[in-house]
Amino acid sequence: MKKIHKGQFGYLPTQFRRELLKTIFLFGSSIAILIIGMVTQMYRNPGISLADSKNNILTVAAVLGLLPASRSLISTIMFAKGKKYTCPETVKDQIREVTDEKKLPIFSYDLYLTSYDQVFPVYVMAATENELLGYLAEKADIAKAQEHIKEALQKDGQKNVTVKLYPDAEKFLQRIGGAAAANDAATEPEIKKAAAHLEVVLQISL
Repeated sequence: MKKIHKGQFGYLPTQFRRELLKTIFLFGSSIAILIIGMVTQMYRNPGISLADSKNNILTVAAVLGLLPASRSLISTIMFAKGKKYTCPETVKDQIREVTDEKKLPIFSYDLYLTSYDQVFPVYVMAATENELLGYLAEKADIAKAQEHIKEALQKDGQKNVTVKLYPDAEKFLQRIGGAAAANDAATEPEIKKAAAHLEVVLQISL
C-alpha cells in the first residue's frame, strides 16, 4: 500500500492507525522483554520469588522501552483527536473542478496546526507565490489561526505573505478558483515559492 505523507489527502486517519499499531508494538515489546527476563531468572534460580525475578538487566531494558512507547501513546492520542478532520472527498473533487489542476495553487490536506495553547484543524491549504488560503475544519479563532501561521512564516524569513482562512467551503472554493485563473502561467520560481509557504505550514502541523 502506498504510504501517505503529511500534507497528502487522508493523512490524519492513516497516521492515527500507524501510531496506534506502533504504540501497541512498543508496549508489547517492553512487556515481552520483562516477561522473558523474569522467566529466565526463575529458570536459572529455582525457588526465586516473583518479585526477585524482576532483578535482571532485561527489566531495565523493558523500563527504558516504555519511554518511546509513552511518546508514541501521546502521539496516538493527538491523532485520535485529529483524524476526524480529514478533508471530505467531495471538497477534494470540487477543488479539482474549480482549479482545473493548474500549476498554482498547490495544496496540502489534513492539517492539524498546533500552537502552545490551541489547535487549528484545516481541511486543506492552498498556496500561490504570495498567499496562503485555507479551509477551516471547524469554527475557531480565525484571526488567531492566521496570526499563528504568519508568525511561523516570518520566523522562516518569508514575509509579505497573505494568509486567509475560510470557515465556509463555498467562499474558499471561489477564492482558489480565482487564484488558479490569476496564476494560469505560473513559473517554476513561483511554484517553488508557493511550496516553501506550505512547507512552513507542515512544520507547525501534527
